[in-house]
Amino acid sequence: MMRSKIRDISIFTIILVSVLSPYYIFRSESVEKKYKEGIISKAEMIKPAAEMFNRELSPGPDKVKRVFNEIMAKEPSTAALALTDKSDNLKYLIKNDRLIISGTVVDALLSDIKEKNFSSGNNSEPFVRNYKDGRGGSEKFYITPYISGTGKTFAVFAFTLERRVLTRLALEVLLLISLTFLLTGIILNILRKKGITEDVHVRTIVLGAKKNRDEKTQPDLKNRKTSGSKISGAEQIDENDLSPIIGTGTDRSSSEMIRKSNPETESAVNALNSRIFDLFKQIHRELKPESIALYMKKMEGRLSKSYELKEKTFLRIDSSLFDNIKISEIDNVKRSGASIIDNGRVIRIPLIDDESLLGLIEIRLKDTAASLDLGRLQTEVKDISKDIKEFLVINNVIVDRETGFYSASYFHMKLAEQIYSAQKIGTQFNLLLIDIFRNVNIDKEQKNTVLKIIFPVIKRSAGETLELFIQNGKIAVILPETDQKEAENIELAVSKDISKFRIKLSDEKTIRLKPVSAIMNSAEADNVKDAGHLFINTGQQRSTCIICLNGCPMKFFRRK
Repeated sequence: MMRSKIRDISIFTIILVSVLSPYYIFRSESVEKKYKEGIISKAEMIKPAAEMFNRELSPGPDKVKRVFNEIMAKEPSTAALALTDKSDNLKYLIKNDRLIISGTVVDALLSDIKEKNFSSGNNSEPFVRNYKDGRGGSEKFYITPYISGTGKTFAVFAFTLERRVLTRLALEVLLLISLTFLLTGIILNILRKKGITEDVHVRTIVLGAKKNRDEKTQPDLKNRKTSGSKISGAEQIDENDLSPIIGTGTDRSSSEMIRKSNPETESAVNALNSRIFDLFKQIHRELKPESIALYMKKMEGRLSKSYELKEKTFLRIDSSLFDNIKISEIDNVKRSGASIIDNGRVIRIPLIDDESLLGLIEIRLKDTAASLDLGRLQTEVKDISKDIKEFLVINNVIVDRETGFYSASYFHMKLAEQIYSAQKIGTQFNLLLIDIFRNVNIDKEQKNTVLKIIFPVIKRSAGETLELFIQNGKIAVILPETDQKEAENIELAVSKDISKFRIKLSDEKTIRLKPVSAIMNSAEADNVKDAGHLFINTGQQRSTCIICLNGCPMKFFRRK
């Protein structure tokens, strides 16, 4: 960080010196030239007083002082008046103490007068002298001699600038400094794009060495507990033959023990299946409803039907697009209590855990119920929220728990929505895919660590409203209703922030992330559905697209 600041300051200083040096040289010459021209006019103003002094053999001190004060009032840059006879013997010397402080300057001026150094040259221009001030510096003066009558008068002017000239010079310098800042920014940007210099906010991710495949712990398949028969997707089961999913006679306590002892994929699914089975069977026995359905939050903003008991058929529905409800269309959805709608024919009980809506149980009655014990019913379904939450997290239905990105399954759901909208309504969208691990040889665990660290950074650069997905190890972003320019700006911002990261595998080895990206525009694809699925699978099926990005024959890919 410190090296980057020193580098930027150095570049700025070099540019500033390069700009101000020629400015000072040429501008100082111009200012001095104009000042000399002003001295000539000032000398004409003093000439009558000088000729008056030269005609008098011995002007009085008071008169000399009075005339000098009048001259200083008209011209503040007047530094001194010296009166001599024709032999250059000094008669009077009066000076402006504000402009001539050092006696060394006075001695040098008198020495030049005595040695007749002002008696030759162009009479129309003043003599220019740099006198040492006795403090290690020097002062510039302009001397104009007046020779007439019986004596000589020397008018001495100091080099001073008027306020308006100083203001103009200050504004010019500020403008040059602003231009230097602009040039510095342009140069740094060019250097960063060409990879000559690193960004000032480079971040290093320290990872351990990559684990060998042999060192990884493999599960013992022989010791793994065999689960009971699973319900396959959309498989119909007759209610009379229905048995608990995890095992015959399984109750809630055993489901809870399984869930706590092995909260991994199969156990979480089996525990949830068993809980839902028991609950639906109990509700069916007591209410004899037309149907019972469980909706779960598998995608943002919607509840998808996941289980249904209708008459004597129990269904588990894997497709999130089969039947879903918009959360925004449900009244009092955040309220934990049950609600009765459709004139008492439909009961809805929200499943809430940690103030977060996880799902909804919907009971459709055959007839309007005369009386219901909603309190007991709510108690029965309350505990199932924990199982649903664990199912959603462990199975990465919405969020990939290893990285923080939205999961691949959720990505496919959202992409399916965009494709459907594009086909039916004609809406446009862009799909951005970024490969950040191209030519980076690290294992999956290390990749997940990197993704987890960079997630909040690229979330800010992409925009808080956009959803970031992980798909085949690549970052995917769906950009609804955006044009090509907006998509490219987002791609540039995200790629720029990713490029700031370095992966440190050891003290000797550091890897720089160089993201490779591609953009698909739905409007440019002949078949948006086929194009979309081909695009997201190119990392495995068509390496010439997202991996190489060279010579891609498909018009809906953008090379970056």
